[in-house]
Amino acid sequence: MIGLAAIAALLRQRIGLDAEALGPRLLGHVVRRRAKARGVDGVAAYRLLLAGDPAEMQALVEAVVVTETWFFRDREPFSLLARWATTARRADARLELLSLPCASGEEAWSMAIALAAAGLPADAFHIDALDVSEGALAAARTGVYAKRALRNTQLDPLWLPYLRAQPDGRIAVDPALHRSVRFATGNLIDAGRLFASRRFDAIFSRNLLIYCDAETRADALTSFAAALKPDGLLILGHADPLPHGTPGFVRVPPPAAFAWRRAAAPLRAVRKRPHAATRRPVRMAAVSAPPRRAAEPLVLARELADRGRLPEAAALATARLASAPVDAEALTLLGLVRAAQGRDREAAECLRRALAVEPDHEEALLHLAMVLERSGDQVGAARLRARARKR
Repeated sequence: MIGLAAIAALLRQRIGLDAEALGPRLLGHVVRRRAKARGVDGVAAYRLLLAGDPAEMQALVEAVVVTETWFFRDREPFSLLARWATTARRADARLELLSLPCASGEEAWSMAIALAAAGLPADAFHIDALDVSEGALAAARTGVYAKRALRNTQLDPLWLPYLRAQPDGRIAVDPALHRSVRFATGNLIDAGRLFASRRFDAIFSRNLLIYCDAETRADALTSFAAALKPDGLLILGHADPLPHGTPGFVRVPPPAAFAWRRAAAPLRAVRKRPHAATRRPVRMAAVSAPPRRAAEPLVLARELADRGRLPEAAALATARLASAPVDAEALTLLGLVRAAQGRDREAAECLRRALAVEPDHEEALLHLAMVLERSGDQVGAARLRARARKR
């Protein structure tokens, strides 16, 4: 679809997003929903609307970016940060850190909590937290979250006092940490300009690069290398690790932290990104209906699951998610397999991620309800079934 390909190209130019990484249906689903909300008929008409309406372009960005996160999403990166900070910081210097993307803020607050719990006073570090979503940033600045944002059960007990229970059942970040974190709008496309005169001791950019096209990824690594101080720490997500031997970076243990140290030698130059108006256009096939071979692994995975060959089904779904981490169908299928294997915690996480992408996904709603019911959460299960009935 020509109009959809043009919209995908706009998103590449605006935030470096590779629409294919969203899965085969998400962009079209979001565009049609936004077109209906704005009262325009069809994708082509919506594309014309975008051209002259910056507010609608921001609304589209808000709708396609994944802002689902939680406190201390994976323990190892934050434990490593705490250990590293206690040795890397000079007594007379403030640590400068970057969180990009910060989504709704839990990641940046987790960084601050880990540092405070390691004994650093609030004025000993500063975190710049950037994201493209204005809505997510507004939530982040409050520092108040639903209890579900603290769903990692493998926490350092020293972290918990910095998250305070509220009378309404929510949790709030210790007010003393607010002066250590600054939330602002920013994205990878602007990284080189934003950090031209900045140097950071550590950069967290977890599970972002996999959503970007190859050119944006290369430019991002160049920007990160330039923005990090010598021996600075770069922490990425499990879905977007640096290839072995990437110049300018040395892997830091433990493996589960997905961390690299900025080597003293400069990173080889990557060609500069051309101006958005002169960039090579995206091939129309890139975001049109996916070739059949892309869907066949999930069809086969479902057949294997139906025959009880669960490990093989899980392997196929996981392989799909490696290239399209927000494919709701793959997330749902992996959730079903994990539930069948009795791994309910993993099943619930997969199904929640699927619903973050497609909130009305009926199969994900019903199977997450089953998993919650099995864990004793009858109220949560009933709510999900009600949502499925409304659909």
